[in-house]
Amino acid sequence: STDYMLNPGFTTFPLFDFQGRSAVPSNIEIYSDAIRLYEGGINSGEYFLSDLPVRNGAGDVEVRVRDLTGNLQNLTVPYYISPQLLKAGLNSYGIDFGLKREQFGRKSNAYKSLLFNSVYYHGITNYLTGGGYIQAYKKYIGAGGEGVFKIGNLGVLNAGISFSKGGKLKNIVDGTKPERSFGSQYFIGYDYTGKRFGGSIRYTRNRDFAQLSTIGSKKLNGPAVQASLNYNSEALGSFSTTYTKVKSPNISKL
Repeated sequence: STDYMLNPGFTTFPLFDFQGRSAVPSNIEIYSDAIRLYEGGINSGEYFLSDLPVRNGAGDVEVRVRDLTGNLQNLTVPYYISPQLLKAGLNSYGIDFGLKREQFGRKSNAYKSLLFNSVYYHGITNYLTGGGYIQAYKKYIGAGGEGVFKIGNLGVLNAGISFSKGGKLKNIVDGTKPERSFGSQYFIGYDYTGKRFGGSIRYTRNRDFAQLSTIGSKKLNGPAVQASLNYNSEALGSFSTTYTKVKSPNISKL
């Protein structure tokens, strides 16, 4: 498996890149939130600066280019940085084998039955990351795929679909087993982080879907909506609110 946390200086998601063209040799300075990120000389022609450390979310970078004659050119470049993405060509994966722990919180050392879990994600481009997972336990098997796409400087869109077979799930109300052993789940979501405002929304549709964590337990069927909104003020601090709505065939609202 990959564990990039072992190298704290390595960043897995795309940072700020800047490309420009200079007619004559010049000096360039790049600032973000009044902090100088880079200063150096550039030759005439095209130039490219990569992996500049800016804060996550939406923001602006100020670029100052001064040529040999003293002429100064100022540029303001917007950006959006998301840790949900992987750099182009970067892989993240994990493969786990083990024994499933039963009755967690009630019994100790209650391990039995071999399980398998694997995940894989790949940075297709700096704007698109895709991946999926496979799980297996006794007569249960589950698999799914997910994609994360950066919409320019407007935020991040993510969507996925998963399927499961088996799991012996119980109904949330009366504990009976559902008629269908085949389950499915799909979701679509959007996230945005700005200097002042941020928020997210996610819609999930669940149909007799099972995961390793829900095998043999009660579950919900139907759609679910989760939304959050936050505001940051330098004078007053941070404010946030969250909304969750879940529907079930037997429960109208939770």
